[in-house]
Order: sequence, then C-alpha cells, then structure tokens
Amino acid sequence: VKPQNIFLSTRPLSPSDISRTTFKLGDLGSAIRAGRPVQQLTIEYSPPEAYLDPATPTMDMFALGVTLYVLLTRKNDRPDLQAMNEAFDCYVNNDMNCVRAKVNEARSLLAAWNVNLPEPYRSVVRALTSPDPLKRPTGIDVIRMLNR
Repeated sequence: VKPQNIFLSTRPLSPSDISRTTFKLGDLGSAIRAGRPVQQLTIEYSPPEAYLDPATPTMDMFALGVTLYVLLTRKNDRPDLQAMNEAFDCYVNNDMNCVRAKVNEARSLLAAWNVNLPEPYRSVVRALTSPDPLKRPTGIDVIRMLNR
C-alpha cells in the first residue's frame, strides 16, 4: 500500500467529487501471501519488522498509515527512514546483527514520533504505524476510529 498504487476511476474536479470516485488498489505483481518471506519492499512504506518477519496483514496496515500521512501532509518524513535505509544496507550485506539493531532503532524512533496532524488523523496514523505490529488496528478498526 502506497500512494503510487492507489488508482482512481475518474479525476475529481473538486473535493465534493471524492464521494463519487471509485478507488482501486493495485499490487503491480509484488503482493505475497501472509506467512511468506518479504521479497520486495518500498522502504518508505515498510514497517521495521519487514526485514525480519514473514509477511502479515499488519504490514499492510502500517503501509496504510504511512500512506494516509503522506496523502494528508504531502511529505514522508517519518523519523525512522534513515535507520530503515541503514537496515537495508545491512540486509544486503547479510549482517543480520546489524539489521536487528537498526530495526530496534527504527522501532524506538517510531514510538517517539509526534505525528503533526489534527485529530482523528493523528490517532489513526499513530495506531497504524505502531512499532508493535500486534497493536496496529484492522481495517474495520480504522473505519470505526474515523467515524467517531
């Protein structure tokens, strides 16, 4: 899940047209089944555990949270990007001790992230980008949070 993979049926001419627009999510051939190893990732939208754990739906929820943040702010300045890039370098060099250290650093930075958005978006983005995958909401949870 990332902005580049969200397709619209028609281009809205104004914000009021959004409700009449159909959105589709494309995977462009990179989707994998839950439980399988992650073979491709876009670092900017990936959770820290993507380097260590098999694919789970919570990884998609994390990506949704970053996507929501990017769509609302028009920037991706999540605080752990440098650590995530360094974890990638460690992964390429097959240094799993380094990967684990960078993943832990990324988790700490995410935990301290002060998401600069108004409510309810701040709470939703914070929940979706939780460094603990078990604390991330489901899609139904997100809808409930936004409807409150």
